[in-house]
Amino acid sequence: MKKLITILLFLPMFCCAQKQGNIWYFGGDYNNQSQFGAGIDFNSGAATALTNSGMRYTEGSAAYCNSAGELIFYAQGDTVFDRTHNVMSNGAGLGGDWSTQQSVLIVPVTGDTNKYYIFNNDGLATSNGTGLHYSVIDMRENGGLGAVTTVKAVNLISQNSEYLTACKHANGADFWVIVADYDSSIFYAYQVTASGVLAPVITNLGVNVTAGSFAITNFEMSPNADKLALKFRVNNNYVRHLIDFDNASGVLSNPFAIGKPSGYNIGCGFSPDGNLFYDLERTNATDSLFQYNLSAPNVLASKTYIYSRLSKFQFDSKIGPDGKLYFSGDFNTSTLDVINFPNLIGTACNFQPNAISLGGVSTGIMLPNELLIAPFFATDVNDFVAENNFVVYPNPAHAAFVVKTKQSAFSAGDRVQLFSMTGQLLYTADIHTQETTIDVANYPQGTYMLRTVLNGQQQSMKILKE
Repeated sequence: MKKLITILLFLPMFCCAQKQGNIWYFGGDYNNQSQFGAGIDFNSGAATALTNSGMRYTEGSAAYCNSAGELIFYAQGDTVFDRTHNVMSNGAGLGGDWSTQQSVLIVPVTGDTNKYYIFNNDGLATSNGTGLHYSVIDMRENGGLGAVTTVKAVNLISQNSEYLTACKHANGADFWVIVADYDSSIFYAYQVTASGVLAPVITNLGVNVTAGSFAITNFEMSPNADKLALKFRVNNNYVRHLIDFDNASGVLSNPFAIGKPSGYNIGCGFSPDGNLFYDLERTNATDSLFQYNLSAPNVLASKTYIYSRLSKFQFDSKIGPDGKLYFSGDFNTSTLDVINFPNLIGTACNFQPNAISLGGVSTGIMLPNELLIAPFFATDVNDFVAENNFVVYPNPAHAAFVVKTKQSAFSAGDRVQLFSMTGQLLYTADIHTQETTIDVANYPQGTYMLRTVLNGQQQSMKILKE
C-alpha cells in the first residue's frame, strides 16, 4: 500500500527523535554548591521544569532516557545517578571533574539495550588531572537501577581540554567520541563499537594556539555530524572556528575562522537541520547573537544580526526534543533563552530571552552534553504527520518520488536534494512548480535522505527506494 508522508516542520535530527533526550538534568548555583541543580521534562510536548535533581554542581552533565522518554540515569562530573536520584551502585569516582564544562558523555552500546558507555573527562592540566576515561553501565544490575561494572574509569588519554562531544559513525552502527588535547591543536576521535573503544584517529590541525591557556572552548557538533564549532585562543583572543569532520574516517580538517575575536566561553549552536549556525559575540559589556547560513556561497557574508543585550555569560546551547535551540543562563539565573524556530533564516528564527523558567533553580554553566545522531544515520522510515505546505509520495517508491507543495510562487533558492546515508549529495534540482518528480529508478535499493528548501525553510526526511 502506498504511504503518504508529510514532513515535520522542525524535525529534531538526533537521538532525541526516539525520546532518549526527553529529560535533562543540569545546572546548580555556582556560588552555593549545596543547592541542587535544574531539570527539564519534554514528555508533555512543552519544556516543564524539574526540581528533583540529585546533582549539586554547575558544569558538565548528561542524561539518558528509554525510547518512551522515561529517565534511565544521569551524570555529572565523576558521578552517575540512577532514576531514583541516588548515586548509582559503583557510580562514583569515574574520572571526571565537577569544574569541567563537558565532563561526561553517554553512548549506548550498539546491539545491547542494557549497556552504556559513560565517558568522563577531568579536563585538567597534566600535573593535576588524568585525562579522559570510560566506564560501562549495565542496567540489569541492582534490581534494574543499574550499576557501573568492573570496566570502570579506563584511561584513554592522560591530558585533554575540558571539551568532549560525539556523533554517529558513517557505518550506522558505531559512534565517534571526540576530544581535544590540552593546550595544543591535536584532536582525538575514538571509534566506539559494540566490542570496545578503538585506538584514536589523531588529527593535528596546526592552528597557532597560545601556549599556557585553555586552548579550545565551546565544543559543539553539527547535527549532520560534518562540522565542529569551537574557539581557539590565538594571540590572547578567542576566535570561533568551524572545522570539517569526516564521520567515516574520524579526520578533522579545514579550520575556518568565523565571526570576530570575542569573550571567553560565549555560546554557539547549530540549527536542527545543520544548515544554520548561531554565534554569540561579546563586545565590552554587550552580547550579540548572529546567524550564519552554512549553505550560502559566502558564509561570512551571510552573517545576520539577531539580538543584543548586556552581557549574560551564555556558555552553552542545546537542541531540544521540540526542535528549539536552548541557551544556558548567567551562572545563577533560573531561566533559559530559546530560539523558537532555529531552522528559519534571519530574525524569523524568533529569539526569546528568559523563555523557560526553571522553577527557581539555577541554570549553572552548561546544558546536558548529548550524543547527536545525524538524520543520515537513521535506520527506519516513519510516517510523519505535521502541519506543513507539502507532501512526498509514494514512500517507499520503486521508480520516482513526487514532492508536492501548496506553495504557488517560487524563488530562485527553492530546491530539492537527495543524499546517501553517508551524507553524499546525489541529486539536486530547482523547484519551479507545485509538483517535482525525482527519478530514482537507477538508484540502489535502500534508505536515502531528502532535503527541501522552500521559501527559505530547510527540512529533511527519510525516504525508501524499493
